[in-house]
Amino acid sequence: MKRFLLFLLTFAMVLLSFTACSNNFSDTDSVTDDELQNLKDQFEKEEKAPIEILVLGDSTAQNYFPADKEIPQYIRNLNIAGWSTYFSDYFDKAVTINKLASSGTSSLSFTKDPKYQRFLDAVSEGDYVLIQFAHNDQKKSDLDRYTDPSIPLEDADMDCKGEDGTYSYQACLYRYYIEVALMKGAHPILLCPISRRDSTTGQTINEGHREYVQAIKDLATDLQIPCLDMTSVTEEFYNTLFREGGAKATGKLHAYASEERTSLDTSHLSPLGAYQIAALTADELKKEVPALKEYFLETPKEFKDPLA
Repeated sequence: MKRFLLFLLTFAMVLLSFTACSNNFSDTDSVTDDELQNLKDQFEKEEKAPIEILVLGDSTAQNYFPADKEIPQYIRNLNIAGWSTYFSDYFDKAVTINKLASSGTSSLSFTKDPKYQRFLDAVSEGDYVLIQFAHNDQKKSDLDRYTDPSIPLEDADMDCKGEDGTYSYQACLYRYYIEVALMKGAHPILLCPISRRDSTTGQTINEGHREYVQAIKDLATDLQIPCLDMTSVTEEFYNTLFREGGAKATGKLHAYASEERTSLDTSHLSPLGAYQIAALTADELKKEVPALKEYFLETPKEFKDPLA
């Protein structure tokens, strides 16, 4: 029925143009071209295929505000949020955001999290899978989470381990996420980790990330899949904020390090920070994945702080 109505609208536009040329009707005598085009656009939007975007990652992406539960007091005290919470603010109603990121996880340890099974159950043909791990992968003292960015995919065995028994970062990204998505007919997209904030200077610190960022970029290039360089994007964003407003400006983007609120956390975001990072992520996604361009809102939803 919608396609038939769309045909009638298109036919009416052609007829209107012909009639206007033949009889020299004024704009006030008939329905205008703009009005008909607006109707046509509305029908086309309603016919867009629905898509699902799955977000996998750590605490910087996690949704801390489930719609069906009351927000815990410790979350309020920390003033903490993750960017996936606000990601849907940048898309139209045809897009569903499946927020599966989980605090404290690495590309290795996430496979033991209940949300990993939810990912396996949910991912299907045509979905887009955003994969962002690294903050916890670099913790060498924690063998349940550490992965080595220097071990390339081709040097890892089927268990994602290199010759010395250490887990390969690239292999974990590929076997646990990218390969799964590809086998289901979904579209995997790698995201570099967001920048950290130096608690002393208020500027960015990314030295612990550099090897992981390069490993992500190399893997994306080798596999010919999209990569969003959120490290560089957020670093530039923080540097701009710092030049304009100093440490106070960048501090507004971060959660507290403890419930006592005596200092700011270097990695975790405040609701405002999560909203801003979601905006930057959406912008990069629009650039790197043109197929999603028509699903973005022209005007994103206004920021709302559920902890205020």
